[in-house]
Amino acid sequence: MIKKKTVRMVLAIAGVHLVFLLIWLNAEPSGLRETFSIYPPDPKASYEAAETSLIFCT
Repeated sequence: MIKKKTVRMVLAIAGVHLVFLLIWLNAEPSGLRETFSIYPPDPKASYEAAETSLIFCT
């Protein structure tokens, strides 16, 4: 027989997934957005290079 605690945990996990699924389905596509922005926009400005890094801390 399945324990009540197990059933509650499965229902909670399914509920969380359902909420995220509904949020994802209702989200409007935002399209592409520029990563770099200049305020106010300057048509003469440009970027010659860009870089990023990611460090994992364990």
